[in-house]
Amino acid sequence: MNATAEYLFELRRQPRIVASLPPELIPESHAAAYRAQDALVAHILASSGGRVIGYKVAATNPFAQKLLQVPAPFFGVLLCGSTHRSPATLPAEDFTVRCIEAEFGFEIGADVTAAGCPYNRESIADFIAAALPSIEIVDHRYADWAAVGAECLIADNAIHGAWIEGEPVAHWRNVIQTIVFAHVATPAVMN
Repeated sequence: MNATAEYLFELRRQPRIVASLPPELIPESHAAAYRAQDALVAHILASSGGRVIGYKVAATNPFAQKLLQVPAPFFGVLLCGSTHRSPATLPAEDFTVRCIEAEFGFEIGADVTAAGCPYNRESIADFIAAALPSIEIVDHRYADWAAVGAECLIADNAIHGAWIEGEPVAHWRNVIQTIVFAHVATPAVMN
């Protein structure tokens, strides 16, 4: 396993906060960061068992991308050992830093082929079998996650801690359109 993954795995086993990865362990590119992520996930699976069940997407909004100086979102891996059905109670001591994010998860119902690339919101919709209301527990080991750079976050499995999935919604298009419309149509109120 590469040294970056080994270091990150130890930070998960014996939780502590660090300013950043040691300079010699910071991946030099996104590609190197994903190789470290692959090695970290392999080590987690080797030590606790389980399997990969999906992916998470990070930095999906322009603000986060600007903050991290990335042109697009990046991804991490969801594991069966850190995935829970709702309702769930998770021990706080299992995490180093806990940040709770409301999410939409999507269950892919058919293979997505490269022939349709690039996909957009409309063209990918036919592949989605269900939407799942979800909560992600973001967990990281950095004093300031925004200061360490995207490569450090990617290597640390996109700072994923846990995922709690709600009941799948097969007729998700109407539900999500209603939520998005309500959000856009409702004026912001500030005190």
